[in-house]
Amino acid sequence: MSIYYNPLDLRCKSIIGGIKQNEKFVIHVFGEESGPCQLVLQKDGLHEARLFNMHGTDDGWEQELSIDEPGLYFYYFRFSGQLAGCGRFRNLEFTDHISSYQILVYDENFRTPDWFKGGIMYQIFPDRFYSSGKVEVTPEKWLHQSWNEAPEYRMNGEGKVLNNDFFGGNIRGIIEKLDYLQSLHVSILYLNPIFRAFSNHRYDTGDFMQIDPTFGTEEDGSALTRVDALAFENCTALASVTLWCGQVPAMALSSDATIFEGTNEDVIVYVRAALVDAFRAAEGWSALGENIRAAGTQTAGG
Repeated sequence: MSIYYNPLDLRCKSIIGGIKQNEKFVIHVFGEESGPCQLVLQKDGLHEARLFNMHGTDDGWEQELSIDEPGLYFYYFRFSGQLAGCGRFRNLEFTDHISSYQILVYDENFRTPDWFKGGIMYQIFPDRFYSSGKVEVTPEKWLHQSWNEAPEYRMNGEGKVLNNDFFGGNIRGIIEKLDYLQSLHVSILYLNPIFRAFSNHRYDTGDFMQIDPTFGTEEDGSALTRVDALAFENCTALASVTLWCGQVPAMALSSDATIFEGTNEDVIVYVRAALVDAFRAAEGWSALGENIRAAGTQTAGG
C-alpha cells in the first residue's frame, strides 16, 4: 500500500505545530487505495481513545477535527487492521510497534506577554558568562584557575561525567556586563538554572528556595533585579516550570528552572503550575520563596 502523511506538510495537516483549543484543522492522508482509513486519537494519561472514520477523497482520506480540551494528544492511523504511525523523518510508516504523532492543544485564552513580543533575547549560561570578584566553591566542586581552560569532560573511575568543574561566572559578572548587553539592544535575559545544585549546568537543582552560592547571594540576585528597573512583576510559572519574570521598560529577566523530578535525591521541592498567582505577587527572591511556601510545596515523589 502506498501512503503519505507528514505533519510538517500543510497538505497533510492544515496547521503546523500546536493547535488552539476549539480551532478547526484538517488531517489529510494521501493514498491510492479505496479501503477505509481510521484516525486513532488519544489524550495523554487516558486509556480510552477516540476513533474517527476518515472520509475518502480522490487522493486519499481526510478528517476535520476540533479539540475542545487543552493537553497533549497522540494519534496514529489504522488501515483495514494495519497500523501506521510516525516513521523516519516523520513520514507515515506501517509498523507492528506503533510510534504515534503528537498534537499539543493549548488554551484558547492563552496570550504571550506583550513585553516579550519583538524583543531581543540573550541567553546566558551563568557559569561561563563572566566572573566578577572572589568566587568560592564547596568541597565537592572545583574551580578552574584560568578562564580559558577546557571544561572537564572525562569520566571518573565510575564511568560518570560529574560536571562539577566551575569557571566562576556569577551574578555580579552579569551586572557588570549589563551596559554591554544593552548596547546590543537586548531586552530579555534568559538565564539557565541559577538555583542551588551540584553540577555546573544546574539542571539537577536541589533547592529552588536558594540561589546557588557559587553563583551569588540572594542580595546579589536582588541587586540584579533592581538594576535598570528590573523587577519580578507579573512573574508567571509556565507548564515547563520555567520562570518568566518582568514587565519592565528596559530589560526583562527570566530563569530556566526546569526540574527533573526524581533524578536527584537532593531535590527537596518542586514548583507546581498552581503557583502562578503566587509568582505574580512576588517582588524579589525572598518574596518568591515565601509565596511558594505560602501556596504549598510538595516533596519529590509525593
